[in-house]
Amino acid sequence: VQEIVLLDNARVKIPLQISVTVRLNNGAGAGDDVAKKLRELFERKPGDTDVRLRLLRKKEFLVSYDLADRVRADREFRAAAEQICGRGSVEITAQG
Repeated sequence: VQEIVLLDNARVKIPLQISVTVRLNNGAGAGDDVAKKLRELFERKPGDTDVRLRLLRKKEFLVSYDLADRVRADREFRAAAEQICGRGSVEITAQG
C-alpha cells in the first residue's frame, strides 16, 4: 500500500471524451432499439464527458458524430453502454 485515502476524499478520474461504437446490422431494425437505450442512458447519466458516436457497418462505412450530449462516463456508464452496444464498444479517447 502506497497511499490510503478516505472514500469521501477519493476522486475518480472521469474521461474527457469517450467513443461509443454502434455496429449497424443490414437493415435488421435493431438500431432503433439501440438508439432509444443509449438516449435513456445519456439522460440518466449527465456529466462532463464529451461523447463521440461511431456508426459502423462492416466493410461498408464508419461515420463519427460528436454529440452535444455530455455524460458521466464512470464504470457504471461504460458497463451499461457495453451491454447495449456490445463488448469493446466503449473507448476512452481523451483522459482528464
